[in-house]
Amino acid sequence: MKNIFIPNVGPRMHSSTKLMVGNPPRGYEFILPSEPDKKIKSSFLTNSKILRFIYRNIFRKFTNPINIYNKIYSFPIPQDTDLVLSMGRPLNINKPYILEILDHPAAMAGYDYCLFLKNKFNLEKELLEKNCKAIIIVNESSFEFMKKHFGKKVINKCVLVRAAVNQQSFDKDYNKKELQILFIGSLANPEDFYIKGGLEALESFKRISEEFDNVKMIMRCQVPAEIKEKYKAVRNLSIIEQTLPGEEWTDIMKNSDICLNLGHVYPLMATLESLSFGIPIITLDSWGVRDYLTPNFNSILIKPSKNITGYRSEDYPLNIRSKKFIAEINEIDERVINEVCYNLRRLIKNASLREKLSKNALKTISNKFSLERRKNQLKKIFDKAIIN
Repeated sequence: MKNIFIPNVGPRMHSSTKLMVGNPPRGYEFILPSEPDKKIKSSFLTNSKILRFIYRNIFRKFTNPINIYNKIYSFPIPQDTDLVLSMGRPLNINKPYILEILDHPAAMAGYDYCLFLKNKFNLEKELLEKNCKAIIIVNESSFEFMKKHFGKKVINKCVLVRAAVNQQSFDKDYNKKELQILFIGSLANPEDFYIKGGLEALESFKRISEEFDNVKMIMRCQVPAEIKEKYKAVRNLSIIEQTLPGEEWTDIMKNSDICLNLGHVYPLMATLESLSFGIPIITLDSWGVRDYLTPNFNSILIKPSKNITGYRSEDYPLNIRSKKFIAEINEIDERVINEVCYNLRRLIKNASLREKLSKNALKTISNKFSLERRKNQLKKIFDKAIIN
């Protein structure tokens, strides 16, 4: 059995990483930093709003936060480690390691585009170090970003290994009378409600609920207090703001007929999890979405609002948390809402269309995003890294 140490998983391990850790390739075992160390180091920067404000607005303007962050999330490597897997950041270590870029390559610079450009030369040098054996990229859009910014030698180290989920198997009733719409947002950060399209989802369902008595919506996310007050009279709406037991969440997924995820940047695991339960998705055609969804095959894609100038900015999608971007997406675009409602009506009225998109969603998971396929790819990469 070979041991793979993941030194920088952070305070809240991404659900994709959790799934990988719980399902290692044959012959491998993942090792994580000890919990006490992880809690002490992660609480320093992530659990304090004051420290986060200082970091975003003052600290990173006068220092290089990449080096500081790497020190915060650095841990002693266990002696029995055969390989190190770094999540999002190049390492300076005397052991072979693999870098996985889970969402966007600018993760190597704290998701800051200006900082990424400033440090690009040094990042390239680090990626070309002999101990960096491979760079795992999970989607095509990230691969294109790497090709745009790095030389051929770095690109030759890159391998496309798509994110994955467990394939679900159950009987789905496509002709039931009561239909359930699902919106999946963030349980940890209320600000993400806007970024993940919660406002558009609520406004669309408000209008649909006035037309159909047999449709309800479940929103699993933190919702800002002022939004809850504004939409409190919407009927057949349930908001879940806490983590649910696994079986309860699985039941909700099984009973959902439409996923309404209108995020201004693609929601990785929410998308894959919905596909794995055969739930047709209505979403915005934003960055990275077409790496996972095919319009009119497993999903319906809505053209984003032209009023949001942030989409056309050079640093999109890294600018989605900027004040300007948040201000722009807080303004509802009637054209977007009308298109969402039009397609919701289509899916509500047409069971055959729901069935077609649902079955294609399941095919998408088995063909492109199966957990078994990803494990086999990872095993080959790990084997090669250890041998070389």
